[in-house]
Amino acid sequence: MDSKNRTYLECERQWVFALLIFVGGFYGSYTYLLRGGVFCNAQTANFVLFAIELGNFRWARAAYYLIPMTAYMMGAFVSEAISLKLTRIKFLRWETILVGIEILFIAALGFVPDSAPFQISQVAINFICSMQYNTFRQAEGVPMATTFCTNHVRQVGIHLYHFLSKKDSPFLRRSLKHLGMLAMFVLGGVCSAATPLRDEPSGLPRCRCCFCSSTCCGPTSPPKRTCSTPCRAGTSQLNHKQKREASASLSLFL
Repeated sequence: MDSKNRTYLECERQWVFALLIFVGGFYGSYTYLLRGGVFCNAQTANFVLFAIELGNFRWARAAYYLIPMTAYMMGAFVSEAISLKLTRIKFLRWETILVGIEILFIAALGFVPDSAPFQISQVAINFICSMQYNTFRQAEGVPMATTFCTNHVRQVGIHLYHFLSKKDSPFLRRSLKHLGMLAMFVLGGVCSAATPLRDEPSGLPRCRCCFCSSTCCGPTSPPKRTCSTPCRAGTSQLNHKQKREASASLSLFL
């Protein structure tokens, strides 16, 4: 059947995938700024940091990265097992149930106090991001990821080349679809970063971990709670070690 005339399920629509990757960008910014300076969308950089810590013989810090990696693996395992069982029940769709689960997870995380370990939020978001990535695979017949950007960047380049070389408009449309997904991911991150979170006593912005002088929750030290020191523009200087830690955290966008 021609893809133009094919009837797609609602969960396969482009607008659904656009909203999901918007949420993915929001998650990444949220966990980096407020939950320990890490990204929970994908695991490539976690494996890189795991290898770095092993190479430096810091076994405890290396073991710390097993937490998000294991949570991500379990998310794929659980989503695959449930989706296969639900295919036997005609009136239920796993995609719809998963969106409900995500809503419940995030609503529950909203009640987790700042004093709680960051690993609670990190594991939860790793788990649901993995389930989302494994469940939502194609938007209107086009393979797409909804939690990270690397493949979208690749697809934009590939289809743009084919459009310029063959002058075939479907390649341009495909390239624009992936470009739109990238834009939604960035917009989700921007909205998350722009959300004002204030320190209760002083009214000043809460510490952003990697970018202030406090090191109580740096990305290479397993965080226990949020910093109590509010940030003041111009008063905090990154030393050499903090710069390396910030760079390592930013590499999690790979």
